[in-house]
Amino acid sequence: MPCDWREQGKPSFLYRVPALTALLNANPINLSTYQPITTNKIMTYTVSIALDNETLTALNNGTWQMQVYKGCKSPNASAALPTVWYTVPKTKFSNEIKTSWHTPYGGYFSNTSVTAGTTVNTSTNQPMSPGDVITLNANGSASVSTSGGVSGAFSFLSQKTETWTCGLLVTPKGGEASPICAFPQYGAAGNLIQPYEKVLILFTQAQLNIGAVVQTSLTKSVSCVLSTSQPKISVAFNINSGWNTMGNPQAKQNPIQFDLAADLIIPLA
Repeated sequence: MPCDWREQGKPSFLYRVPALTALLNANPINLSTYQPITTNKIMTYTVSIALDNETLTALNNGTWQMQVYKGCKSPNASAALPTVWYTVPKTKFSNEIKTSWHTPYGGYFSNTSVTAGTTVNTSTNQPMSPGDVITLNANGSASVSTSGGVSGAFSFLSQKTETWTCGLLVTPKGGEASPICAFPQYGAAGNLIQPYEKVLILFTQAQLNIGAVVQTSLTKSVSCVLSTSQPKISVAFNINSGWNTMGNPQAKQNPIQFDLAADLIIPLA
Protein backbone atom coordinates (compact mmCIF):
# COMPACT_ATOMS: atom_id res chain seq x y z
CA MET A 1 0.00 0.00 0.00
CA PRO A 2 1.49 3.41 -0.95
CA CYS A 3 2.15 5.67 2.02
CA ASP A 4 3.86 8.97 2.77
CA TRP A 5 6.32 9.34 5.64
CA ARG A 6 5.62 11.85 8.38
CA GLU A 7 7.86 13.47 10.91
CA GLN A 8 7.31 10.63 13.37
CA GLY A 9 8.61 8.08 10.84
CA LYS A 10 5.28 6.25 10.54
CA PRO A 11 3.18 5.60 7.43
CA SER A 12 0.06 7.76 7.11
CA PHE A 13 -2.39 4.85 7.11
CA LEU A 14 -1.56 4.18 10.77
CA TYR A 15 -3.20 7.47 11.70
CA ARG A 16 -6.55 5.96 10.68
CA VAL A 17 -6.25 3.24 13.38
CA PRO A 18 -6.26 5.02 16.77
CA ALA A 19 -5.30 1.99 18.86
CA LEU A 20 -2.28 1.23 16.70
CA THR A 21 -1.31 4.90 16.71
CA ALA A 22 -1.40 4.93 20.53
CA LEU A 23 0.81 1.84 20.66
CA LEU A 24 3.33 3.22 18.21
CA ASN A 25 3.44 6.62 19.90
CA ALA A 26 4.22 4.90 23.20
CA ASN A 27 6.74 2.57 21.52
CA PRO A 28 8.41 4.41 18.61
CA ILE A 29 9.43 1.98 15.89
CA ASN A 30 11.93 2.32 13.13
CA LEU A 31 9.98 0.53 10.41
CA SER A 32 13.19 -0.09 8.50
CA THR A 33 13.89 -2.88 11.00
CA TYR A 34 10.98 -4.93 9.67
CA GLN A 35 12.04 -7.70 7.33
CA PRO A 36 9.65 -8.41 4.43
CA ILE A 37 8.08 -11.86 4.54
CA THR A 38 7.74 -13.79 1.32
CA THR A 39 4.08 -14.64 0.80
CA ASN A 40 4.19 -16.23 -2.64
CA LYS A 41 6.01 -19.30 -1.35
CA ILE A 42 5.35 -21.47 1.69
CA MET A 43 8.67 -21.93 3.49
CA THR A 44 9.47 -25.03 5.54
CA TYR A 45 12.07 -24.84 8.31
CA THR A 46 13.63 -27.92 9.93
CA VAL A 47 15.76 -28.66 13.00
CA SER A 48 17.15 -32.22 13.24
CA ILE A 49 18.01 -33.50 16.73
CA ALA A 50 20.38 -36.48 17.03
CA LEU A 51 20.10 -38.75 20.10
CA ASP A 52 22.76 -41.37 20.91
CA ASN A 53 21.69 -44.80 22.17
CA GLU A 54 22.48 -44.04 25.83
CA THR A 55 20.34 -40.92 25.70
CA LEU A 56 17.51 -42.63 23.84
CA THR A 57 17.38 -45.42 26.45
CA ALA A 58 17.34 -42.93 29.35
CA LEU A 59 14.60 -40.82 27.77
CA ASN A 60 12.44 -43.86 27.07
CA ASN A 61 12.75 -45.03 30.69
CA GLY A 62 11.50 -41.78 32.20
CA THR A 63 8.45 -39.56 31.81
CA TRP A 64 10.21 -37.35 29.29
CA GLN A 65 8.70 -34.90 26.83
CA MET A 66 10.36 -32.78 24.16
CA GLN A 67 9.05 -29.22 24.16
CA VAL A 68 9.45 -26.72 21.32
CA TYR A 69 9.07 -22.96 21.70
CA LYS A 70 9.13 -20.37 18.91
CA GLY A 71 10.28 -16.76 18.76
CA CYS A 72 8.71 -13.48 17.69
CA LYS A 73 9.46 -9.74 17.79
CA SER A 74 7.39 -6.89 19.19
CA PRO A 75 7.71 -3.36 20.61
CA ASN A 76 5.77 -4.75 23.59
CA ALA A 77 8.18 -7.67 24.13
CA SER A 78 8.76 -7.03 27.85
CA ALA A 79 5.06 -7.65 28.63
CA ALA A 80 4.86 -11.02 26.84
CA LEU A 81 5.76 -14.62 27.63
CA PRO A 82 6.34 -17.63 25.36
CA THR A 83 3.99 -20.60 25.27
CA VAL A 84 4.64 -24.28 24.61
CA TRP A 85 4.29 -24.39 20.84
CA TYR A 86 4.22 -28.15 20.46
CA THR A 87 5.47 -31.29 22.17
CA VAL A 88 6.88 -34.68 21.20
CA PRO A 89 6.06 -37.62 23.55
CA LYS A 90 8.68 -40.25 24.34
CA THR A 91 6.76 -42.78 22.23
CA LYS A 92 7.98 -40.84 19.17
CA PHE A 93 11.63 -40.52 20.25
CA SER A 94 14.26 -42.02 17.93
CA ASN A 95 17.94 -41.53 17.11
CA GLU A 96 16.86 -38.58 14.97
CA ILE A 97 13.90 -36.31 15.71
CA LYS A 98 12.95 -33.70 13.14
CA THR A 99 11.19 -30.48 14.08
CA SER A 100 9.63 -28.77 11.05
CA TRP A 101 7.20 -25.92 10.54
CA HIS A 102 5.55 -23.90 7.77
CA THR A 103 5.02 -20.18 7.34
CA PRO A 104 1.19 -19.86 7.35
CA TYR A 105 0.11 -17.90 10.45
CA GLY A 106 -2.94 -17.12 12.52
CA GLY A 107 -3.91 -14.87 15.41
CA TYR A 108 -5.82 -15.71 18.57
CA PHE A 109 -7.46 -14.03 21.56
CA SER A 110 -7.89 -15.69 24.96
CA ASN A 111 -9.80 -14.57 28.04
CA THR A 112 -6.86 -15.51 30.27
CA SER A 113 -3.97 -13.64 31.86
CA VAL A 114 -0.33 -13.66 30.75
CA THR A 115 0.88 -15.63 33.77
CA ALA A 116 3.35 -18.51 33.90
CA GLY A 117 1.46 -21.76 34.39
CA THR A 118 -1.67 -20.58 32.58
CA THR A 119 -2.76 -22.38 29.40
CA VAL A 120 -4.23 -20.06 26.78
CA ASN A 121 -7.50 -20.93 25.08
CA THR A 122 -7.09 -20.25 21.35
CA SER A 123 -10.66 -21.04 20.27
CA THR A 124 -11.13 -17.38 19.24
CA ASN A 125 -8.78 -17.34 16.26
CA GLN A 126 -8.47 -16.51 12.58
CA PRO A 127 -5.91 -17.30 9.85
CA MET A 128 -3.76 -14.29 9.00
CA SER A 129 -1.18 -13.08 6.49
CA PRO A 130 1.60 -10.58 7.15
CA GLY A 131 0.15 -7.05 7.15
CA ASP A 132 -3.28 -8.15 8.43
CA VAL A 133 -5.12 -6.62 11.38
CA ILE A 134 -7.12 -8.92 13.67
CA THR A 135 -9.76 -7.41 15.95
CA LEU A 136 -11.40 -8.87 19.05
CA ASN A 137 -14.97 -7.72 18.64
CA ALA A 138 -17.23 -6.64 21.50
CA ASN A 139 -19.21 -9.90 21.21
CA GLY A 140 -16.06 -12.02 21.71
CA SER A 141 -15.57 -13.04 18.07
CA ALA A 142 -12.51 -12.18 15.97
CA SER A 143 -12.36 -10.62 12.52
CA VAL A 144 -9.47 -9.90 10.15
CA SER A 145 -8.88 -6.91 7.88
CA THR A 146 -6.30 -6.87 5.10
CA SER A 147 -5.94 -3.08 5.26
CA GLY A 148 -4.61 -0.69 7.87
CA GLY A 149 -1.78 -2.91 9.08
CA VAL A 150 2.02 -2.85 8.98
CA SER A 151 3.90 -4.67 6.22
CA GLY A 152 5.59 -7.85 7.47
CA ALA A 153 3.85 -7.82 10.85
CA PHE A 154 0.55 -8.76 12.49
CA SER A 155 -1.61 -6.17 14.26
CA PHE A 156 -3.99 -6.95 17.14
CA LEU A 157 -6.84 -4.68 18.30
CA SER A 158 -9.64 -5.11 20.82
CA GLN A 159 -13.10 -3.62 21.28
CA LYS A 160 -13.32 -5.11 24.77
CA THR A 161 -13.15 -3.01 27.93
CA GLU A 162 -11.20 -5.63 29.90
CA THR A 163 -7.76 -7.19 29.43
CA TRP A 164 -7.52 -10.30 27.27
CA THR A 165 -4.52 -12.18 25.86
CA CYS A 166 -3.43 -12.35 22.21
CA GLY A 167 -0.70 -14.01 20.20
CA LEU A 168 0.43 -15.68 17.00
CA LEU A 169 -0.41 -19.19 15.83
CA VAL A 170 2.12 -21.15 13.74
CA THR A 171 1.66 -24.60 12.19
CA PRO A 172 4.21 -27.34 12.95
CA LYS A 173 4.54 -29.94 10.20
CA GLY A 174 1.94 -32.65 10.65
CA GLY A 175 0.13 -30.71 13.36
CA GLU A 176 -2.39 -27.94 13.89
CA ALA A 177 -1.75 -24.22 14.28
CA SER A 178 -0.60 -23.64 17.86
CA PRO A 179 0.19 -20.54 19.95
CA ILE A 180 3.80 -19.41 20.28
CA CYS A 181 3.37 -16.39 22.58
CA ALA A 182 1.01 -14.59 24.95
CA PHE A 183 0.69 -10.78 25.02
CA PRO A 184 -1.68 -8.73 27.19
CA GLN A 185 -4.37 -7.31 24.92
CA TYR A 186 -5.89 -4.04 26.11
CA GLY A 187 -8.96 -2.32 24.76
CA ALA A 188 -7.26 1.06 24.42
CA ALA A 189 -4.00 -0.04 22.75
CA GLY A 190 -2.99 -2.51 20.08
CA ASN A 191 -0.22 -5.08 19.76
CA LEU A 192 2.21 -5.52 16.90
CA ILE A 193 3.94 -8.89 16.45
CA GLN A 194 6.47 -9.90 13.80
CA PRO A 195 7.47 -13.54 13.18
CA TYR A 196 11.02 -14.57 14.03
CA GLU A 197 12.24 -17.96 12.78
CA LYS A 198 13.91 -18.95 16.02
CA VAL A 199 13.08 -22.03 18.06
CA LEU A 200 14.12 -23.25 21.50
CA ILE A 201 14.06 -26.99 22.19
CA LEU A 202 14.41 -28.90 25.46
CA PHE A 203 13.75 -32.29 27.02
CA THR A 204 11.97 -32.31 30.38
CA GLN A 205 10.05 -34.58 32.74
CA ALA A 206 7.82 -31.64 33.71
CA GLN A 207 5.20 -32.32 31.06
CA LEU A 208 3.10 -29.39 29.86
CA ASN A 209 0.18 -28.87 27.50
CA ILE A 210 0.43 -26.99 24.23
CA GLY A 211 -0.34 -23.34 24.92
CA ALA A 212 1.04 -23.39 28.48
CA VAL A 213 2.66 -20.06 29.37
CA VAL A 214 6.28 -20.56 30.47
CA GLN A 215 8.94 -18.13 31.65
CA THR A 216 11.88 -20.26 32.84
CA SER A 217 13.20 -23.65 31.72
CA LEU A 218 14.15 -26.29 34.28
CA THR A 219 16.56 -28.15 31.97
CA LYS A 220 19.27 -27.28 29.48
CA SER A 221 18.01 -26.17 26.08
CA VAL A 222 19.21 -25.16 22.63
CA SER A 223 18.19 -22.10 20.59
CA CYS A 224 18.32 -22.19 16.78
CA VAL A 225 17.86 -19.25 14.40
CA LEU A 226 16.82 -20.13 10.85
CA SER A 227 16.22 -18.08 7.72
CA THR A 228 15.19 -18.45 4.10
CA SER A 229 18.89 -18.87 3.24
CA GLN A 230 19.47 -21.31 6.15
CA PRO A 231 16.17 -23.20 6.56
CA LYS A 232 17.74 -26.34 8.08
CA ILE A 233 20.05 -27.05 11.02
CA SER A 234 21.29 -30.15 12.88
CA VAL A 235 22.06 -30.38 16.62
CA ALA A 236 22.54 -33.23 19.11
CA PHE A 237 21.50 -33.96 22.68
CA ASN A 238 23.18 -36.18 25.31
CA ILE A 239 21.48 -37.02 28.59
CA ASN A 240 24.63 -36.11 30.57
CA SER A 241 26.53 -33.45 28.63
CA GLY A 242 23.46 -31.67 27.25
CA TRP A 243 23.24 -30.01 23.85
CA ASN A 244 25.82 -29.98 21.07
CA THR A 245 25.43 -27.30 18.40
CA MET A 246 27.51 -29.35 15.93
CA GLY A 247 29.51 -26.24 15.08
CA ASN A 248 26.44 -24.38 13.75
CA PRO A 249 26.85 -20.63 14.41
CA GLN A 250 23.07 -20.14 14.30
CA ALA A 251 22.61 -22.42 17.34
CA LYS A 252 23.55 -21.85 20.99
CA GLN A 253 23.38 -23.85 24.21
CA ASN A 254 21.35 -22.53 27.14
CA PRO A 255 21.84 -23.35 30.85
CA ILE A 256 19.34 -24.64 33.41
CA GLN A 257 17.00 -21.95 34.83
CA PHE A 258 17.13 -20.07 31.53
CA ASP A 259 14.83 -17.10 30.86
CA LEU A 260 12.87 -18.19 27.79
CA ALA A 261 11.05 -14.89 27.35
CA ALA A 262 14.23 -12.82 26.97
CA ASP A 263 15.61 -15.28 24.41
CA LEU A 264 12.48 -15.79 22.32
CA ILE A 265 10.50 -12.53 22.41
CA ILE A 266 12.74 -9.87 20.96
CA PRO A 267 12.14 -6.10 21.30
CA LEU A 268 11.75 -4.10 18.11
CA ALA A 269 13.75 -0.87 18.15
